[in-house]
Amino acid sequence: MSATATTVKAATGRQRQTIADLARELSYTDVPEPRSTIHASAIIQRLIEDRDSSGVKPAPTSRQLRMLERLGDERGKDYKMPATRAQASAKISQILAAGAPDDQEAVAA
Repeated sequence: MSATATTVKAATGRQRQTIADLARELSYTDVPEPRSTIHASAIIQRLIEDRDSSGVKPAPTSRQLRMLERLGDERGKDYKMPATRAQASAKISQILAAGAPDDQEAVAA
């Protein structure tokens, strides 16, 4: 019999941020700290199930909000922050489809 050592991978930064976003969205204060990537995935799954069963539309993620702020800074505009994750995704897609500020200046010239 051979003994195999199993290594436990720590939760990733993205997993930790997702847990924080979902906990904030659900107003949960007692979410456990993930011990591994597998544990983090289980926590995320449970939080998503709780959110979906409540019927509340998910708020934009912090990543989406940062992206909108960055796009606004690049273009010199202030974008209204959307109320839902789907609206934020649609707004980001719309802004990106319009092209980068450098592309717009080249077309105008």
